[in-house]
Amino acid sequence: MTISKTCKIVAVIFIALFVLIYMGIAMRKVNVTDISGAMITFVYCDTNINEKLTSEEAEILKNIVNGKRLGLGGGFSCGFTPDISFRFVNMFFLPANDTCEIIKVEKQYKNGKRKDSDIYILITEEEKQKIYDIFKKYGGYFPCV
Repeated sequence: MTISKTCKIVAVIFIALFVLIYMGIAMRKVNVTDISGAMITFVYCDTNINEKLTSEEAEILKNIVNGKRLGLGGGFSCGFTPDISFRFVNMFFLPANDTCEIIKVEKQYKNGKRKDSDIYILITEEEKQKIYDIFKKYGGYFPCV
C-alpha cells in the first residue's frame, strides 16, 4: 500500500503550519508599555488584597517580565490563580503559587473577560524574590498552596 502524492503534500503542509504556529508563539516576547494602572491581587485564606502598585514597584515588575519569551505550557503542576497576580492594563501575570520560577500570562479583552491561557514565562530566582518582596509589602506570601 502506497501513500498518494496528495496525502504526502497535505502532510507536509500540515507539519509546516504546525511549526510556523508554534514558532510564532514561541518567538513572541512580553512587551509591557503602560504601567500607570498596575495592580496587585492576593486573595488567599484570610488575606484579601487588591491594591494599586507604586510607580517604582510597577517599574520593577515591568523590568522583570519585559523581553521574556512566551512559551507554551508543559503541564506545570505549580498552581496558578488570578487571585494571586499582578497586572498592567490588560495583561495579567500569575506567579506560581508554590516556589517554581514560572509565571502564567493571561490577557484581558475589552469586554472584561480574561482568557485562560497555556502561556508561561520563566524567571530567575532573583526575579522571583523581587516579586515576593513586593507581594510581602502588601501582606501576600509564598508558598500559598
